[in-house]
Amino acid sequence: MKFSDIIGYQPIKQKLSRLVIEKRAPQVQLFSGEEGSPILPFALAWATLLLCKNKKEEDACGVCTSCQKIEKYLHPDLYFLFPIGNVTKAKALKKSPVAAALPLWRSFLKNPYQGLQAWASHLDNQAKQLTITTAQIEETIEFLRTHPLEGDYKVVVLWLPEHMSIPAANKLLKTLEEPSSHVFFILASHKVDDILATVSSRTSPLTIPPFSDGDMVKALQKKYPATSPEKVQQVTRMARGNFLLACELATQEDDRFFQPFAAWMRSAYAHQYEPMVEMADTFSKSTPVQQKAWILYALRLMRATLMAQQGAEQEGLALTPHETFCQKLGHTLSFQQIEAIVNQLETMSFKLSRNAHAKVLFLATSLAVEGIMHQG
Repeated sequence: MKFSDIIGYQPIKQKLSRLVIEKRAPQVQLFSGEEGSPILPFALAWATLLLCKNKKEEDACGVCTSCQKIEKYLHPDLYFLFPIGNVTKAKALKKSPVAAALPLWRSFLKNPYQGLQAWASHLDNQAKQLTITTAQIEETIEFLRTHPLEGDYKVVVLWLPEHMSIPAANKLLKTLEEPSSHVFFILASHKVDDILATVSSRTSPLTIPPFSDGDMVKALQKKYPATSPEKVQQVTRMARGNFLLACELATQEDDRFFQPFAAWMRSAYAHQYEPMVEMADTFSKSTPVQQKAWILYALRLMRATLMAQQGAEQEGLALTPHETFCQKLGHTLSFQQIEAIVNQLETMSFKLSRNAHAKVLFLATSLAVEGIMHQG
């Protein structure tokens, strides 16, 4: 991956490129940002530039043997550290867990905007309690003991350092504090406050902000050229800079969310608790990005209901079948009830972002909505 593969962020790209070209690049760089921001793409692009044999003024060349190997994540001087669990095939293959996980990691990097839960699913680790272990750090230190094989540097990309175990972090500290002159560490974190303080204090931090609306539109148009401009604009507003969420919203048809949402509202209105529990179970089994997309869709329909109730134009926010549902719902609920349900959904979204238990949260919201619907 090159800087040119990341849409926008020109000032950050120029700053990083200048540091490499002028040989002032920090040896321990930390990129931090929310999930859906390009922290890992930036880490990969900077690693590519560091190892490129024919650096351009603002980017890697993309054509030298080094760039070609990095594109396939097979460069001998590039090492990856990432959270892993028990990779069941490791013993059978007589490999370390890291070596056994590498093929899956390389395929995972086809979409480097994903988060930990997506990686756990990709790794087929049901427990989803993934950590960076002391054994991984020992392998990393062993990798760094030798000189570069094909260039001037050895580069370690450490994804989600907040998931290093304390013993692993402590074992890495000396290497981070006094790296060899030919060694570069690039850390990419979604939760920088959760990184052990003694680790983060040894880094040069750089926050990667969410995508701007203009850059998000360009990125979506490039990735989904067949998507209508209206939907691209709508998705951009809803995603609020989270590219991973924007992709989920852009690729899902409204019908996927409409029937479950309508069934949820009917169950709450009719005091049907068994369907509520079943829906909560289904919701908890979806990915965090899908859960967020469902909540955003629910908010969108509730606001369309409010506009239908007030007789306002719906500005294309709902298709004809949904307009009918919104009109009926608007006749059933008062303005205050609709507003209260919107507040419940927004609270649900906030708590979900703070790692609340998805099933319990969905069920609690369902019961709250049921109570709102039957207020006098």
